[in-house]
Amino acid sequence: MIFKDNRKNSILFIVICVLLVINIALAIYLSNFDWHTNHFLGGFAANPTPNQQTFETAIPQSSKADDSYLDDTVFVGDSITYGISSYGYKSRDYVFAKIGLHQGTALNTKCVYTSKTTSYTIADALSMAKPGKIIVTLGVNALYSVYNDSFVSNYQKFIDKIKLASPDSVIILQSVFPVSRNWAASNRPDANNRVAYANDRIAELCELNSLYYLNTYEDMVGNDGFAKEGMTSDGLHLSRKGYETVFNYILTHCVISSGAFTKIGAITPPNAPSTTSTVSLPKLESIDPIFNNSSSSSSAQSSLSSQNESGISSSDSTSNVTASSDTSSNDNTSKDTSSKDSSSKENESQNQSSAESKPQTNETSSKNDTSSKNS
Repeated sequence: MIFKDNRKNSILFIVICVLLVINIALAIYLSNFDWHTNHFLGGFAANPTPNQQTFETAIPQSSKADDSYLDDTVFVGDSITYGISSYGYKSRDYVFAKIGLHQGTALNTKCVYTSKTTSYTIADALSMAKPGKIIVTLGVNALYSVYNDSFVSNYQKFIDKIKLASPDSVIILQSVFPVSRNWAASNRPDANNRVAYANDRIAELCELNSLYYLNTYEDMVGNDGFAKEGMTSDGLHLSRKGYETVFNYILTHCVISSGAFTKIGAITPPNAPSTTSTVSLPKLESIDPIFNNSSSSSSAQSSLSSQNESGISSSDSTSNVTASSDTSSNDNTSKDTSSKDSSSKENESQNQSSAESKPQTNETSSKNDTSSKNS
């Protein structure tokens, strides 16, 4: 009798263990399955499916243009776009961007400064500049809502606003860029699936509004669905190689525009270092609140106001970036500031103050934009 009871208990224990294992396996599966894209994420940084869709509105490849092609182009976007001026590719006059920006906040955020006390929304700045081309790169900071209607509706509102502000401009919506495997593993395994889904929606907006789609994503994504090696400095923001890939893609996927452009005297936003400064990249959560609700805290906002995200990796932080030959004096000041020769702390402090107080307002020639890529 005792033997039978022990046998029953053993069988019952085995059944319970099997059911428990099944439940755990099912829970893991369901937690790593993207029901919107029908992709199994496979736990940590699974291989996403690269976006291979062909878009009718995508700009086809063309012969490579010279840098003058960008003389009438304004770049609009978030911290990744902000890095265009931080790396010295284009002066602030051509870059209307803000760290942490997305298509919702871009509607009313005043982020284009012409003085320390005068700022404009992107739409207002575009209405004054009236550029031949506008390249918009937004969406990475809104990936958390990519499956919500607000992702598309906010983008549509922004499109309507800039079309009204500068009706003769050719508007180009650029794809969201892929993130690295390590970044996805540390932040969200399905990040690149969301990127691919976002790019589908952005391409559809181009078709709906008769705009051009710049599918830079295709040159930056690897066969495994993650950013190619060396494209990013921290897994999300672009490295110098990443920016060079972007500009090469733009110059080999050209559209015809009016060539019109009026400089409005845009400067580096207050409290931000000079565009020729080299800074270590701040912690990610203090830059772009992607997938991180806690990053909207007051401490993160304080960090945003005091640090400039330039997309410079730790390996780049020992070299200075030359924005143009017109700003060589600022470069020397920046180098003197970073030097270990601190014979006079007072003079060093004055040099730093002088470097940060001089806004870069001179137009950088297209030839210098290219040469400044090599630091």
